[in-house]
Amino acid sequence: GVRVSYVHNKEIKSYNIAVRGFNPTREEFETTCASELLMDWCKIILREFKIDAEKHILTSCTDSGSDVKRALEKVFPTMREWCVSHLTHLALADAFGSHVDPNKTRNSDMREFIGRCRKVIEKVNKSKTLKVSLEKKLLTDFGHNMKLRNSPNHRWSATEDVFVRLLKCWAQIRNAFVEEGVHFPIANERQLLLELRSVIHPL
Repeated sequence: GVRVSYVHNKEIKSYNIAVRGFNPTREEFETTCASELLMDWCKIILREFKIDAEKHILTSCTDSGSDVKRALEKVFPTMREWCVSHLTHLALADAFGSHVDPNKTRNSDMREFIGRCRKVIEKVNKSKTLKVSLEKKLLTDFGHNMKLRNSPNHRWSATEDVFVRLLKCWAQIRNAFVEEGVHFPIANERQLLLELRSVIHPL
């Protein structure tokens, strides 16, 4: 899509002017590089809304994809800014070692810790006796059951939910593991969990 943002009467205005499917033909993909196709796509939308890039555009904003960067730099003869959302995601990915490829992680300790957090949830969900024991404790202490859910590596809001639920139910989870004679992988790492959650929460 193409989104336009500007300042009017000291207020920031932002509108999606077009959300169109980018769907070149097979022949176009085979004969034209992706950045050229993206350039043409952007130009068509700008013409439709009578926007002159050289006259009306101050700066553009994209992620770090090479095709997207090249296309925008050609269409908009302006300075390209980083997308804050993408930049934040990459910063968190580095900090938490959550690169898609485990061999390219920049923080293996944090990656392993988050993996241990997920193992706790997996053990509860896969063990009927452990699950029943935890549910009884949650009903006793909170008056209702709370399901433990895992999250994909790249969904930071969901990852925070995992951390918050583990912290909230920490005593009940720990006691259920102890009673069932099951190893609790993060038994001595509650402080670390608190610190990681504090990093994600403001973002």
